[in-house]
Amino acid sequence: MRLADWVLYTLVVTAVFAFSIVDVKPLASWAFLGTMGLMAIVASYVASRSLDTKFQEYRSFAETMRILFFWRMLGLRRQVWLSYLSKHGAVVRWLRHAVRAIEFAQDCRSSPAYQNPVSQSLLDGAIQHWLGSQIAYFKRSVVRHERRYWWGIWIARAAIFLTFATSVLLALMTVNYGDGWHAWRTQALVNHPFGPIPIEDFIQQLQVAVSLTAALGITARAFLIRSADLDLLKQYSAAREIFETAEREISKVPPGNEDKELPVIFERLGREALLEQAEWLWLRHSRPFEPPN
Repeated sequence: MRLADWVLYTLVVTAVFAFSIVDVKPLASWAFLGTMGLMAIVASYVASRSLDTKFQEYRSFAETMRILFFWRMLGLRRQVWLSYLSKHGAVVRWLRHAVRAIEFAQDCRSSPAYQNPVSQSLLDGAIQHWLGSQIAYFKRSVVRHERRYWWGIWIARAAIFLTFATSVLLALMTVNYGDGWHAWRTQALVNHPFGPIPIEDFIQQLQVAVSLTAALGITARAFLIRSADLDLLKQYSAAREIFETAEREISKVPPGNEDKELPVIFERLGREALLEQAEWLWLRHSRPFEPPN
């Protein structure tokens, strides 16, 4: 999905560049047409394969299966599907039914091997591979999405600043190189780092620069919204807080009571994680991502 986004938004900037030089490069009209065609193909592929929907729903499904696995490993017989999408069942009906079917099949095949007290090795495994792994993942994800978010912010700001700076330069050019408010002095030469160039060529370069920086700023801002790095940052931070709270509660369990108190903590942790996943899925379905037009 992110690769498709990068391709689409890169094509947007390319199309703007091709369109801005059509008046001096006739071949650019074909480049513009080809770029628009590629954008249509990529956008159609994203829409026809439902990549956005699959990414969101399969991610939630995987998290639900993780909780089911560890609950059964710890001997917890609570029904996962009853705690999942209970408030938002109409959002994605197939997810809840899929979880219910898998859970039913697994519980029918499982032997009564899950007996309390749970062995210490299983508790240690849950702490390491569920609690510890999730906390580490959320920490990395928070850093990654925060970095992406601020990179997008600064690229957008720099592009908009360059757009205004180039526009100011273009306006100031009218003082020395303009014939009043009517036309440019066609015989004027502009001092350039690569040598004097005619005013028409220089104005053309400024026009292209303004078009590109404006397109880059708008595209960076749109990509920032679509990639939802800020939303993901908030969600991962909230999820990390849930798991870190469970970690603190586990550290308070007195020695000798782990087999009794830890399964209760892990059950509550799973319920909170399921609620967090359901809230995220409902939010994304109520505010879906749209490919750029």
